[in-house]
Amino acid sequence: MAGNTRSTNQRASVQPKDAISTKKLEDLLEHIDTSMKEIKIFFEKKFQTFEKSFEKKIEDLATSINLEFKDVEEKIEKIEKNISKKYESKILNLENRVMKLESILNKNEYEKIRNNIVIAGLPENIPDPTKTIKSIFEKIEANVEMSDIISVKKQRNQKMNKIIVNYIIELKNYDVKSEIFAKKKIYKNTHLYTEELNLQMKGSSEIFIRNHLTPVQSKLFFQAKKFKIENKFRYLWISDGRILLREEDRSKVYEISSQYDLDQIQLQYRKP
Repeated sequence: MAGNTRSTNQRASVQPKDAISTKKLEDLLEHIDTSMKEIKIFFEKKFQTFEKSFEKKIEDLATSINLEFKDVEEKIEKIEKNISKKYESKILNLENRVMKLESILNKNEYEKIRNNIVIAGLPENIPDPTKTIKSIFEKIEANVEMSDIISVKKQRNQKMNKIIVNYIIELKNYDVKSEIFAKKKIYKNTHLYTEELNLQMKGSSEIFIRNHLTPVQSKLFFQAKKFKIENKFRYLWISDGRILLREEDRSKVYEISSQYDLDQIQLQYRKP
């Protein structure tokens, strides 16, 4: 009996090998799972630290680039200012020289037509233009002989789809021209019409005696006339090719020999 009891106790104390292996496997899996969680937490923390560090570096780099870019902009602006200051006086000097040269060329061109006058309002076809011109001078009592009239030329211009005919009269000298304009001034309130010349034409038109101007002078005079009207100046006239402008009887007389002169006057009278 005693032998049987010991044999039974020995069988009860022996555990199956499969049960031991399963327990170890469960412990191992639990250990692996815990380790994986720890690794995950570790790498998440590392990634967050790296991400913050990377963002900081990007921000620092962007700030550095902006500062460098701003510094470059300031240097470029400084260079531009230095160049502007360096060449500004040279450019102004060059512009003045160009304007003076244009003025000289215009004066030389005017010298060629200084003794000329222009008569507008006459018909295109006149049997004897020189005789007709002479009769116009007689109407204003200008002392002009036939020998004082060197040539009479027609100039056809198109304006608003209409042909305008002017007669350019070359006179013997400037004294003859001065005589004509002196008498024209006396008779400035007396209008002369083509019907008074016994011309064979339909209707009647007013006759105008004008200075012969260069293209530059004509353009300047047109602009000056526009300025005179807009700014209510009283006087605008031409004296020996010089365009003169005055606001009132005792005001300063401005001479306009270039667009620059007119621009300077416009600056003085610019409306606010």
